[in-house]
Amino acid sequence: MAIMELEKEFFIHTSMVGKNDYIRPAAILDLFQDMASLHANELGVGFDDIVKKNYYWIVSSIEFEQLKQFKSISYVKVKTWPKEKNRLEFIREFTISDLDGNLLVKGISTWVVIDKTTRRLTRGDDIIFNGEYSEETNYPNYRRRKISLLNNEVIKEWDYKVLATDLDHNGHMNNAKYADVIYNGLTDDRCVKTVHISFLHEALLNDNIHVKYYKNDENTNYYVGSINDEVCFELVVEVY
Repeated sequence: MAIMELEKEFFIHTSMVGKNDYIRPAAILDLFQDMASLHANELGVGFDDIVKKNYYWIVSSIEFEQLKQFKSISYVKVKTWPKEKNRLEFIREFTISDLDGNLLVKGISTWVVIDKTTRRLTRGDDIIFNGEYSEETNYPNYRRRKISLLNNEVIKEWDYKVLATDLDHNGHMNNAKYADVIYNGLTDDRCVKTVHISFLHEALLNDNIHVKYYKNDENTNYYVGSINDEVCFELVVEVY
């Protein structure tokens, strides 16, 4: 059986960078999301395949680290591969490299399956990947981390209303859009080094997300988003 991995070239468009020309966190998540979707389709576990089983794929957490700042408009290579499933979670890694093979970004995500009708978590034991798992990993000792937000004073808070352009084909706010909500609340123009997001509750069209921003130190920013006092996401951003 072939090893399950996929690598493709993408062009970094001007719409993917911010005013400082650094690539935006949401653009990195979009690249990964595109690759995950393409690869899942190749493996027979894409959106159309699992909808037939009355399932949806859901990202429950994602994190990445920029190992090298890059801001020029150019081509990059994006690679992804799945890891063996545990009881409920499907792990997928990804990398972004320049065309010379220099690693720019590494990331890892946790996916789960929900029942399309009840929107509740399910084991998805009948989701079978067609291929051999790669032994490659950037996270040999990976264990899903719980974001621990400190009880610091709120520095800033704002509301965001979920728009139609934020939705994906699951009918809720796309995971990359959360990064843009935070990006719009960043207080400096420094390059983002790491992002870690936990998705706790889905956001639907016209939902009002109340975002609170906390700061731990000069380089680390914490965010919590809630809908009707129920936390929907937690996010940590570290900047250079």
